[in-house]
Parts: sequence; structure tokens; C-alpha cells
Amino acid sequence: MCDEPLPALDARRTPVPHSCEDCARLNAFLESPTERVGRFPLNEKRRFHLEAELRFSQADALWTTQRDASPYTLVVSKNDTSYRKRHGEWTKCVVHAELVLREAFDQATLRELLAEQFDDSMQMRMVRRALPPPVQGMAPESKRGPPTHLAQAHSKQSRHFD
Repeated sequence: MCDEPLPALDARRTPVPHSCEDCARLNAFLESPTERVGRFPLNEKRRFHLEAELRFSQADALWTTQRDASPYTLVVSKNDTSYRKRHGEWTKCVVHAELVLREAFDQATLRELLAEQFDDSMQMRMVRRALPPPVQGMAPESKRGPPTHLAQAHSKQSRHFD
């Protein structure tokens, strides 16, 4: 049983693997501990390239194109999708372990063997962490729509999400 995954302590995210000039700007944003939303005014070909890199790298980010100026602007918002996925997998593992402890062992014998550690063991306290609060201002993990603050601020945005 492994320890509970921790959420990111700041807004840093894994960079994309490509190293062209546009990707270098994108990576500077992704690796920033404080920036949550990046704006990249680029022509279509360059925007599509960044979108492809984000998609290929499975970046923890949402993106959309703001179409109210020329060139259009790729708007990238960081999120915590990979943490939520890891935490969900960990939770399933813990639930399974709790079930095995309850169903595969005689509870009276287990209580006798574990003594004062019985309650903590049965509730998996030894693998659960006291989690820090989530990073404020992070986009939701869903890629169904733009973050609320972007949707309200930019009513002329496209609705293209990958």
C-alpha cells in the first residue's frame, strides 16, 4: 500500500517535450510556480502546434482560442487532472484493502493481534495524509468548457476544447 498522493504545492506543471521558440514560451508558463493562465497570440498553424504538444504531453491544462483580435490567442489554463487521477486510483486501492481486512480476517482475532493499532489500521490512517488545501485559482479538471472566469471575461471565445 502506498501513501496518499499529494496535490501540487504550486502551479508548476510538466513541460511539453518540444523545444521550438513557441514551445519554450509555453514551457516557461507551464513551469511557472505562480502563473495559472497563459495567453499566446499566434497564427493558426502555431496555435495548432501548441495544442498538439499539450495534447501529446497530456498536460494538466485546458485550452481554448480567444477570437476577438488578430492574431487569435490561445488561452491555456492549468488544472490538476493527473493528481485527481492518481488520487482516484489510490482511493480504489484503499477501499479494496479495507474490504479485504473486513472480509478476509476474523475481526476479533485481528483486533487482538493489532491491539491499539486496530482502529487506525481498519481506517487506513497509516496511508492517509492530512492533505494541504488545493492550490487556489486552478482550473477544474474537466475539459468540457472554459474555466468560469475565462468564460465570463471573454464572451467571444471559441468553445473548442481538447
